[in-house]
Amino acid sequence: MPYSIRRYETVNARSLPRSYVCYDLETTGLGSDCRIIEVGAVRVIDGYEDEVFSSFVALPEGMCVSPGAYA
Repeated sequence: MPYSIRRYETVNARSLPRSYVCYDLETTGLGSDCRIIEVGAVRVIDGYEDEVFSSFVALPEGMCVSPGAYA
């Protein structure tokens, strides 16, 4: 079965959800041995930012976060 990609699609903006959650993962790299070091999320309700979350997690050994650093 041939694989094809549609480059452009018309999307009706009214058909998109107005409430959703966006997630973000920061890692130490792109390889299979990389680790997640930060997790973030933003909750959007009716098109407006409602809540924001971010946290450093599972820092690799020897890595530290500077005082005052934020995500």
